[in-house]
Amino acid sequence: MAYSIHFGTVTASEIAAYQSHGIEQLAPSRQALGSHISPNYIEDSSSLQELMREAFDGGGTLRADLWHPLRVPLFHPADRVAALAPAMAREFDEMLSRLDELMAGAYRDDLGGVVSLFKHAADANLCVVTTLDLPFDSERAEKVQLPFPGGRS
Repeated sequence: MAYSIHFGTVTASEIAAYQSHGIEQLAPSRQALGSHISPNYIEDSSSLQELMREAFDGGGTLRADLWHPLRVPLFHPADRVAALAPAMAREFDEMLSRLDELMAGAYRDDLGGVVSLFKHAADANLCVVTTLDLPFDSERAEKVQLPFPGGRS
């Protein structure tokens, strides 16, 4: 069973305020959703696969007191987003150009929103926050505090 990953773009100052408990939730300017297993299905480009794995599961811990049974919420600082975004877009476009329209459309549907979100974040000098969806059982879901509205996709 795969979890969804929620992506959100926020300013560095908003990250700092959230980390110091100055605000209770982040308010992303843009959000995207991706399946946690999607990067593993990329067979046509190992470099894109690695970039997507970093986008989905890389970055620093957003806040030490947050909990999730699989992984805590993470964030990519703006300088890392600025490095990741153009490489992701280039590799994504190159991979799509080698695929037939049906496969290219499937990859666009599955990963295009994440690539677009990283481009938006890089263009606006924003950070990207990632958080896994709520667990499926209510006992663990009640213990999870999501950093921004979303959950149960």
